[in-house]
Order: sequence, then structure tokens, then C-alpha cells
Amino acid sequence: MISVIKAIILGVVQGLTEFLPVSSSGHLVLFQSFLNIGGNSFFLDVMLHFGTLIAVALFFREDIWKLIKVVPLLFCVSRYRESLRENSYFHLLCLIIIGTIPTLIIGLAFKELFKSLFQSPLIISFTLALTGLMLFSADRVKKTTRKMKEMTFGESFLIGVAQGLAITPGISRSGSTISTALWRRISPEDAGRFSFLLSLPAILGANLLEAKDVWGQVPAGELKVIAIGTLVAFLSGLAALKLLMFMLQKQRLRYFAYYCWSVSVLGLLLFSLGYL
Repeated sequence: MISVIKAIILGVVQGLTEFLPVSSSGHLVLFQSFLNIGGNSFFLDVMLHFGTLIAVALFFREDIWKLIKVVPLLFCVSRYRESLRENSYFHLLCLIIIGTIPTLIIGLAFKELFKSLFQSPLIISFTLALTGLMLFSADRVKKTTRKMKEMTFGESFLIGVAQGLAITPGISRSGSTISTALWRRISPEDAGRFSFLLSLPAILGANLLEAKDVWGQVPAGELKVIAIGTLVAFLSGLAALKLLMFMLQKQRLRYFAYYCWSVSVLGLLLFSLGYL
């Protein structure tokens, strides 16, 4: 049975780490192992991700609404070809669709492999160190003003590959996609915006698939506790989004790298002492 306190702790962890580039999945595995949470924790993971999904949808609601409005244009490209070339949100929609393709392929092809890694705090300690290295490298790229509308479809596909590989626990999804965009000289603000807008179809699809598989396995008595954790994940997720966008503007990703390395060392220490 998951206690309210444990659900709140995991909700805070999920909300903060889903958007801050420090790997929410890695932190959840380490905290679940340390708090000795088993059984239906996988469904709790799904619902915590759902809470942060709502947070990012609310935070970027204006961009999402403009993307929704250009969806019909996908079916009449020939008629409005000239105007579409100047429509930045139609271009952004195409970038998101193309970036989602490799994420979908990687997720479906290696689903069981990635799921098995969730049982290994040791592996996650090493992958967190890799996330830190990625962030530190991206932070050293000279800041540019290149916008999303200048991003190519090839670059979008490459960022989608980074997002797909970030299914690996300990590899930050936002960290890998933002770092890849920064390496391609996209401005920090637009790197963050594209990373989170690209995450929406992937997170939504994963939540629907996983919820379908585990919903009937959850005791009714735990639904209230899980709902509390989901709400906490939503609120802390909003706070994390604001913090990350600020840190991107100030070009301070290296601080997240230092944090990832610290957690990696702590994880290895706790594992060696038998606490994980």
C-alpha cells in the first residue's frame, strides 16, 4: 500500500525532474527503491507523468492552440502552398510530426528493454552521469539567436532520435532534446519550447498505452493516494517549467550537470552500502 506521504514525495520528484533536465525516470526509480515502493508503483509512474503532461499543456497553451488551428492545413497543402511557407506554426507542426516518428519507432521496438532497466539503480546511476556530461557540453555552446522557424526537418528528426533514446531511465528527455537543439545552434529559449512541445505526443501516447495495461490492476483504495500524487506532480511541474526556461535564458545548464553528477555519485554510494 502506497502512503500519502510517499505519493507526495514522488509527485514532487516527478514534477521537478520531468522538466528540469535531470531525468524524472531515474529519480523515480532511485526514490522508489529507497522508499521500498513496489507492487502497483508502475501505475503511479504513469499517473505522475500524466500530471506533468497537464502542466506542460497549460504552460504552452498558446502555442498548442495555434498548432491545433493549423492542423486542417495538413490536408490542403497544395491549395495554400504559398501561405504555408510563411506560416511558422505550420512549419512547427511538421517539425513535431517528423520528430515524433523516431521516438515512436524506438519506443515500440525497445519497450521491453527499456522497461527492464527500470529495475537497476546501478545502471541509472551511470546514465545520470551521462546526462550530466551531455548538459555540461551543451552549456558550453555559444548562445545564438537561431529560431525554431529556421530548424530543418533533418534537425527535428535528430532531436526526435534523442527523445527516443531518452526512454532509458537516467537519461533526461528534456536534457537530451534541449542539448541536441543547442548543439544545432538553436536559441536556448526556442530549444526549450521545441523540446516540450515535441514531448506532448510522446508522453500522451505512452500514458494511454501504459494506463490501458495496468488500470485494472490497481486496488480502488489506492486511487485517492495516486490522485494526490498526480496533483502534486502537476503543481511542482509548473514551477519546474518556469525555473528551467529562466535557466535557459541565463545559459546555466551546467548547474544541472553538477546536480546529475552528485546524484549519480550518491546513487552509487547507496547501492554499494545496500540501501538501493
